Amino acid sequence: MSPEYGATMGFFPVDHVTLQYLKLTGRSDETVSLIESYLRANMMFVDYSEPQIERVYSSCLALNLEDVEPCILGPKRPHDQVTLREMKADWHACLDNRVGFKGFAIPKESQGKVTEFGLVGLQPQLKHEKSGLQKYLNQLGFHIVGYGCTTCIGNSGDIDEAVASTITENDLVATAVLSENRNFEGRVHPLTRANYLASPPLVLAYALAGTVGIDFETEPIGVGKDGKQIFFRDIWSSNDEVAQVCSFKCSA
Repeated sequence: MSPEYGATMGFFPVDHVTLQYLKLTGRSDETVSLIESYLRANMMFVDYSEPQIERVYSSCLALNLEDVEPCILGPKRPHDQVTLREMKADWHACLDNRVGFKGFAIPKESQGKVTEFGLVGLQPQLKHEKSGLQKYLNQLGFHIVGYGCTTCIGNSGDIDEAVASTITENDLVATAVLSENRNFEGRVHPLTRANYLASPPLVLAYALAGTVGIDFETEPIGVGKDGKQIFFRDIWSSNDEVAQVCSFKCSA
């Protein structure tokens, strides 16, 4: 996917973390050992416990990670970046703007319209070894329906008829938040006019919020059983929590 950031190719040296990922995703120890041996023989494996060869590049870029802000991309092109803190204002601006890459020309009097519909979720069609998260994802409607390029190439299937009819009858700007690499209008589904690319945790956060017109910094995603407001920062996983979940072996 390197053309999306303006490169002909992207090269990332293979190290022990890469091998751990291969094991995590179901590769046998024999296969992983073969891969490591091949890469070492061709001087393509990086072992940080060994002396490193100085690498020479035509140019180098430095990035201060403290300057990086969470963002999503959309609503119609993968290079239209919006920071989370600006998302609510940007979304309302898109509703106001004339029809284009950043506009839907929705009249002010129609922007507050609320519609209701009934929806029955489908059961997952595929199973995998669980880390304990899937049952909670199922409760939120995130079922496993396939592996590989489904949504990315428009093969995610039809929207539930109750939802589809609500969108068409009320001329709604239905919005999808997805963890993919393309968000051109109609690619995910003909009825989702706005599509934002985001990380998997952000996909869940926006699904819980039920709208992209939210400021995660100041507005709660929902309310817990104890009546306490739940904010985005409360559900964001730490690196240790992610590592713990990733320690479970997953396979199709």
